[in-house]
Amino acid sequence: MNLILRKERGVIMESGIGMFVIIGVVTGFFSNKLANEKGYNPALWFLGGLFFNVIALIAIAGLPKKDLAELKLKREQNRIEKVIRETGKNS
Repeated sequence: MNLILRKERGVIMESGIGMFVIIGVVTGFFSNKLANEKGYNPALWFLGGLFFNVIALIAIAGLPKKDLAELKLKREQNRIEKVIRETGKNS
C-alpha cells in the first residue's frame, strides 16, 4: 500500500513539473512577443517568462513602449560626439 502511494505521488510531482514547464514556455512566448512590440529585448523577456511565469508577463505588460526612432537618434548623436572627441584628441 505504501509503495502504491509513493508511485502516485511521483506521478503527481512529475505532472506538476510538466505543467510548470508548459506554463513557463507559454508565458515566455507571450512575454517575448510583448517585449518585441514594445522595443525591449525579447530573448531576456522570454527567459523571464520561462522562469517567473505570470509575474514577468504582468511586468512587461506594464512597461511603456519605447520610442525606437528616438533611441536611434540618441545612439547616432552619441556616436557622432564620440567621433568628435576622438578627432579632437588627435589634433
